[in-house]
Amino acid sequence: MPKGGTVELRIYCICGQKMKVSESMYGRPGKCIACRQKIRIPRVDEIPEDTSELYLKDHPELLRKVERPAPAPVAPVSTDSTFPEDAEEIDLEEESPAASGAIPAIDILEPLRDLCSLEYSVARKLAALSEYESETSGTQLRDELKGYQRRIETARADLDEQMRQRLMEVAIELANTHEKIASSGLAARVGEIGFRAFREKVEKLRRRREALEKLQQDLRGWLTCRDPHVAGGFVELPFDQIPQESVRLNLTGDLEGKSGLIDRHIEGIRRALFARERAERKLSETERLQSGSTPIPGLAELRADGKAEKRRADAAIRFYRARLEQLKKDYDSDMLAVASQLDLARGRLQVGELSRPQFDELEAELERAKMDMAKATELLGRGMNANTVRDVPQLRGTFLARLSRPLGQEGIESDSWIAWGAALALIASILLPAAGGRSALGAFNDWHANYPWTHWFLTVPVLGAVFVSLAGLVPKAALRGVLVLGLGALICIAGALGLHEAAYSATDVGRVLRESGLVRPGTVMFFLAAAAVMLSSCIALSNVKAGWAAVVPAVLGTGIVLFAIVTDAWGYFLPAPEVSVTAVDGAGGVQVTLTNAGHRAMHVVSDTGETGANVRTWNRPFQYYYSIERQIGQGSWRPQRVQDLRGQTSSSGPLAGGRSVEHQYTLTPGVYRVTLTASSPERNLASSPITVDAPAAPQTPGASEPAPAAPPSASASAQNPPSASTGSTTPAAAPGTGASPVYVGMSMELRGLVRAPEREPQFAIVIHLPDGSTRERRVSTGGNVYEKWIVREFNPQESTVTVTNGQSVYILRRGERVDIPADK
Repeated sequence: MPKGGTVELRIYCICGQKMKVSESMYGRPGKCIACRQKIRIPRVDEIPEDTSELYLKDHPELLRKVERPAPAPVAPVSTDSTFPEDAEEIDLEEESPAASGAIPAIDILEPLRDLCSLEYSVARKLAALSEYESETSGTQLRDELKGYQRRIETARADLDEQMRQRLMEVAIELANTHEKIASSGLAARVGEIGFRAFREKVEKLRRRREALEKLQQDLRGWLTCRDPHVAGGFVELPFDQIPQESVRLNLTGDLEGKSGLIDRHIEGIRRALFARERAERKLSETERLQSGSTPIPGLAELRADGKAEKRRADAAIRFYRARLEQLKKDYDSDMLAVASQLDLARGRLQVGELSRPQFDELEAELERAKMDMAKATELLGRGMNANTVRDVPQLRGTFLARLSRPLGQEGIESDSWIAWGAALALIASILLPAAGGRSALGAFNDWHANYPWTHWFLTVPVLGAVFVSLAGLVPKAALRGVLVLGLGALICIAGALGLHEAAYSATDVGRVLRESGLVRPGTVMFFLAAAAVMLSSCIALSNVKAGWAAVVPAVLGTGIVLFAIVTDAWGYFLPAPEVSVTAVDGAGGVQVTLTNAGHRAMHVVSDTGETGANVRTWNRPFQYYYSIERQIGQGSWRPQRVQDLRGQTSSSGPLAGGRSVEHQYTLTPGVYRVTLTASSPERNLASSPITVDAPAAPQTPGASEPAPAAPPSASASAQNPPSASTGSTTPAAAPGTGASPVYVGMSMELRGLVRAPEREPQFAIVIHLPDGSTRERRVSTGGNVYEKWIVREFNPQESTVTVTNGQSVYILRRGERVDIPADK
């Protein structure tokens, strides 16, 4: 530095603020006038010669209370350059009014507005307290308000520290972005990259630059804002809303949406001009009201809001005009790059690196880009000169869309192509084998006449392909991604559920699906196409802010639903057969109860002699063969034929979930069990063995059954009616007559009866068996109650029911239990 010379120094803060250093400031501590960053102003002898500008981002050693590795210092700093803690700090001079940190922010920061409003409320209450109350009477309230004020100052200090830190990061990133833009332009001019690649790269960088410029403008305004009206408008808040801990800001600085920068900035000017005109009307109206004779409460607040709104609108207008000016410079630079690219293309054509058709195509593209940028420059000039909303130009012309192509609006995006390819695959899946050797189309043609529901084999893939194709045409990526994502999940679930239920149906379709399996070319193609649909939605939402918040739950939910379908909700929707065998009486009678405790029907096929073990066919879903087996040796069992069984023959058919069926038999002495045989051995079921003993009374040799006693004559029955008190027509043996004694074999009880006009009455009869079990029957006149016992007649006057087995007659009354004796 020349001796005796005057150093003209400009310091650029990390926030981008440009400040001028006067002669009295060298070697003193200072603060940035915008972000209040503490800095150390170098001494004159520390400044290298021919240096008039210092950037603090390149010299962090000039930042106070910031610990970071520093590059080479500006000049050797002596040990006496530190400052005591109580040294007076000075504010550097602003370079120009336009660069002042007092310019309000464009956007509103809600935490800042709340803090400014709370601070304003406390200050206003303290002023009112000092004016209208004595010091003694308002001491407690004043101390409370001072406490609120300290808490607000602490919260504001934390907020400012976060904003200063973010402002430093934005300034550094913005400087790097400017460098990348400049290097990309140089690379385009010298021919290192083609113009198309240059535009794609530089437009993304410019988009990022504009976002950072706006965020930097907002951060500067927020840091210097203390007025709640400037912060967005005063809001009345209770003091309990003072933050107890520091508020965490998430200032990303990204531009939402994919609109072009020209569209965004011109629309910004339009909104700002409209806001300014609205604020001017508000101020004019408040002035008119203020000039009236009647004072209006709150008018001062309205006027302050109007002034603050106008200031924010003016700041936005200046900002967007500056950004349009920058875009105009960008397009001027791009046109120079176009000229350079044309010169390079002509040279390559001369040396033979480009053919004439290639050169013509490239020349046409560059000339069209040059014309588009010329139109854009004219549009930018009109936007910068607009002073009213009506002066703002309308955004028309396809050249705007062409200039925004690098932002992802170049024709059809890749995710739409993937979705349309998946739609074609869905259509192709109906032509490939899916049910045995039949395709979905062939299955429809063969089975539609008997099973109309087979049209879903065609409806699901065709409708899915149509809706996916239409969703791929939606221009907005977020909406397109959500629609395609929902369609993909719906197609997967509908296809899996339809195939699963079709395979369980007791039809020819289900039989073929079970025999051939579900992994067929047609089904594989279908689910691969559905997965491709969901993949296209993931690509569409990958560039959308918080897009994965929709993708992850949808993919996980679809996977869980598909797994639940394949496993029948982890076995919940499966049949669960249960079989039990109980003795009915002492004469070889047994009752078999077959229950389906599951939630899906099973098909039971009677195998009591009609079929053999080697001729069983499994042509129905969840089919079980039912048979009664007798033990013929240790661990050896033989199925019983129908002629070996006496009683009710079991029937074949479906057994719905939660239902049961009972069969009664009279078996010869031996050990028996009931088995259910399935197509898979692990699903076979056998009841516990039951032993049928021989009757207590010996049978007549050579007779298979005791001869039934002759039924009593009608006259005898009429002459000796059954006793109403005992319910038995068999008299007790007289002493000494030698008659065989009797014992109680079972008992019956008339539980209730149902009578309705023009309908036969029905009786609820409960049978109490010797083993303690009970059976309830609902029968009509002539119906079978138990074994050979039937209802003979009903007496409506007495409400009694007469039952008989052909030999004995008993009268049942409601609520009375009648014992039925049997000979030993």
